[in-house]
Amino acid sequence: MEPHAAPPPVVVGFDGSEGSRRALEWAAAECELRHCALVVVHADRWAPVTLELPAFQDEERTEERILEEGIELAKNGRPALDVRGLRAPPPAGESLIEAARGASLLVVGSRGLRHLEQMVIGSVSRYCVDHAHCPVVVVRPPEAPAAPEAREGPEERPPDLPDVQRHA
Repeated sequence: MEPHAAPPPVVVGFDGSEGSRRALEWAAAECELRHCALVVVHADRWAPVTLELPAFQDEERTEERILEEGIELAKNGRPALDVRGLRAPPPAGESLIEAARGASLLVVGSRGLRHLEQMVIGSVSRYCVDHAHCPVVVVRPPEAPAAPEAREGPEERPPDLPDVQRHA
């Protein structure tokens, strides 16, 4: 590496979700500490050939707006940060892995899928952890307080039974 060469960038996946917003914020702060560029990657939901169809023109604009929003969020309050955007074809996991080749770090959000959902539909963050050629940071959501359970009358559960959380 040359003495004055720029450090490798940090790559972050952004799809507009709350999880990707947290990942973007974390990645931008990390770039400030590392003095490196941030590459915001948005993987389209539709294949490029589909987006060329007249019926999908609105979707094409939506995909572009998502990437623009990610770039703007990353630059917000960080005017000196070098932020670049990249739209990529689906699937998201493969596009993120490809975009992160040569990167110092890949950052993705976690949607907090339940175990069964992850087994059925998979997880972009899990795919990235398993296949990336650089370190991966998965930014998880903050722990939410458990919702109080409605009860009728006094608690009658025997003390030796474990608590069970109900999920709606």
